[in-house]
Amino acid sequence: MKKKIPLSIPDLKGDIKKYLNKAINENWVSSAAPGVKKFEQEVAKIAKCKYAIATITGSAALHLALKTLKIGKRDKVIVPDFTFAATINAVELSGAEPVIVDIGENDWNLDIKLLEKAILKVKPAAVIVVHTLGHPADMKSLLKLKKKYKFKIIEDAAGAMGAEYLKKRVGCMADLGIFSFNGNKVLTTGSGGALLINSITLLRRANILSKQGKTNADYKYICSGYNYKMSNINASLGYAQIKLFNQTLKEKLKIAKIYDFAFKNIDKFSVMPRNKNVKSSCWLYSLKMSSKKEAKSLINYLKKRNIEARFFWVNLSSQKPYKKYNCFSNGIARKLSEKIISLPSSTNLSQKEQMLVIKSIFNWIQKK
Repeated sequence: MKKKIPLSIPDLKGDIKKYLNKAINENWVSSAAPGVKKFEQEVAKIAKCKYAIATITGSAALHLALKTLKIGKRDKVIVPDFTFAATINAVELSGAEPVIVDIGENDWNLDIKLLEKAILKVKPAAVIVVHTLGHPADMKSLLKLKKKYKFKIIEDAAGAMGAEYLKKRVGCMADLGIFSFNGNKVLTTGSGGALLINSITLLRRANILSKQGKTNADYKYICSGYNYKMSNINASLGYAQIKLFNQTLKEKLKIAKIYDFAFKNIDKFSVMPRNKNVKSSCWLYSLKMSSKKEAKSLINYLKKRNIEARFFWVNLSSQKPYKKYNCFSNGIARKLSEKIISLPSSTNLSQKEQMLVIKSIFNWIQKK
């Protein structure tokens, strides 16, 4: 039986055992360990922001961002119709009301014109912008709207670590941002995430909230908080890899470049649109198929050859938990749903394996 080619798996670069053993030998496994602070400093360097707080998950980082900005009951928060459920679930958890806005066809990120219509109507306290598949959204236009209408912006850069917009790293170009370090991301701590911050005031507030509302080790609380801090075991995994992050990112971009070259003249499908003024992290290389039937056909064809491909997101507004929310739609997110499939994109994907994926896709085309 042929070895399976997975969609996206961890690439545990660096001296992982060294840092894990250090944490164990020194008996520093909790979130209070100095190693967590070191990892946070490295994350901030990658994002080119002032501060980072390492969290138990990217979802926790999103919720922490909302609460740090004092978003809660009676507030409205705009989220894209095309995103992972964690984005909208964090808004629900904060007590605020999600408002769903559709995406643009040119980059699969928030549609700026539709967003402005929504802002005028619902007057949101915040907008969560998602950098879809690691591809930066139109931050220049978003920041203009922020200045004009006075709302907060949270960047959901879960899969966009290392991506750039106008030569600036995404993640903390507005009020707050987040990364995810889930197992399928460019850098992984197994599970985990980070809140990205530039304001010392917001840093202090987020730190207190992330530690159950405590200011120190005493059991005295100044507010209701959460147990959101990352452990040193997870941080040790991340610290070993982050030293080699730029190399890992180059490998991710090289994989995308090879796919781009192979698929540039194919009529059966199209690759994700990428604007010229941005540099995507190319988190999961994805194809837009002509129909759900065609997408399912290709997935099944690859599966029989031990190659994992998978459907990407389904738009939120068409799903049971979120149908009740106000939605500003142009139909694009719904049109893309169940037509996008992601291909093997692990940074340890060998060239031989990638050529096999490409060859299999061409074989599928010939059989159609």
